[in-house]
Amino acid sequence: MKYNFGIIGCGNIATKFADTLNKMNLSLLGVASRNLDKALDFANKYNAKKAYGSYEEMLQNDDIDIIYIATPHGLHYEHLKLCLKYKKHIICEKAFTLNSLEAKEVLSIAKENNCLVMEAMWTRFLPSIRKLKELIDSNKYGKIKTIEAEFCFYGNQDENFRLQNNKLGGGALLDVGVYPITLVHLLLGKPISIESKGTLSKTKVDLNNEILFKYEDAIAKLHSSFIYQGNRYSKIILEKATIILDAFWKCELIEIREQDNNVIYLEYPFNINGFEYQVQSFINTLNSNKLENEIMPHSTTIEVLEIMDEIRKQIGVIYENEKR
Repeated sequence: MKYNFGIIGCGNIATKFADTLNKMNLSLLGVASRNLDKALDFANKYNAKKAYGSYEEMLQNDDIDIIYIATPHGLHYEHLKLCLKYKKHIICEKAFTLNSLEAKEVLSIAKENNCLVMEAMWTRFLPSIRKLKELIDSNKYGKIKTIEAEFCFYGNQDENFRLQNNKLGGGALLDVGVYPITLVHLLLGKPISIESKGTLSKTKVDLNNEILFKYEDAIAKLHSSFIYQGNRYSKIILEKATIILDAFWKCELIEIREQDNNVIYLEYPFNINGFEYQVQSFINTLNSNKLENEIMPHSTTIEVLEIMDEIRKQIGVIYENEKR
């Protein structure tokens, strides 16, 4: 079945999604921004049929089946509920909402309206990460002992920019920290205990965080930041090998260092830009008449948010407009 897409928000991540739709020969019927000129420019660049200066105006178009939400984290809860008011299927960027309470409410509304809603955690859909999960589950190299995962970069330090804007859900944790948490959650599940510390900005969002997850027989050390340019890698230490993922959230190469010093490289180059896998999976789910994606189930979205709720509690991050 052919579906028509609409996009809410015209930032950088939306351009990548629109480019994916174009290269997959999928229909981008509309794009909406609160700035009509911005929407018009976006529509011209990415072959959208129509530009809108109002989100609600676009949602009133009954020909649009699927909405991709690409607005800042702090607006997702509001925009998810708005889209569901018009009974649209939704792919929503990570972090799905500011907290697990908001996510549970949204997913309940989605179920009531028979709408498929999925968090756009594209990393989970990548062929390399799917292969990694298969390798770990096979027990070929034994159990995981330690995972190290870090995503640090030097971002825009303007306190009004989204990274430090409290009302927009700023902070390193929701922006990039969600990636190492997602990787560890995929491989080890929910931790038994969490220890975290972080540095807060004047706007009370985390600029930097260090996190320790403890499991029965394993630990995970996680770090995310946007106040310095650091590593962006993951190291998975197993009983019989060490697996290295460079730029793990967009991984195309798995490096396996076996005990005999033999090194194996497994390559999984993207067909387009990496977003194509989550888009196709979403369409497959719709075609199967299911209301939940098997690779990115609702339970995973909620559990990861619950983990981040606890980390934020320990660090002291409270968003002014989050539902509590």
